[in-house]
Amino acid sequence: MSIVRKHKGVSDFFTKVSMLLNVVGGSSKRREMIRDINLKEISKALGCGQLQTRTWLNQEQSIQRPGDTRWSSHYKSLKSLVDMFSTIVKVLEIVENDKKDWKIRDQASNLLVYF
Repeated sequence: MSIVRKHKGVSDFFTKVSMLLNVVGGSSKRREMIRDINLKEISKALGCGQLQTRTWLNQEQSIQRPGDTRWSSHYKSLKSLVDMFSTIVKVLEIVENDKKDWKIRDQASNLLVYF
């Protein structure tokens, strides 16, 4: 990742991704929100016929945290963010309205603007 750090735009992006992973997946409560929102979205899509059902399809998704040195782990992290983007935005919106933790609330608000 030392090459990434030399490029301000790319470095900033991965810093924001790291912050996003910490805000959205940083507590068991928010991870549970992700599971609940995903379950509702999958159930809705299955009911509308937008998803097919077979073995290994529509499994529970989770946010992948990247390792420090492997590009493949960064790819998996970015892919999970793309796949779960609508869910992540919903969680950020919920966190943004939380009155208890102003630091996490402000980070969620800034991440919504950025992404």
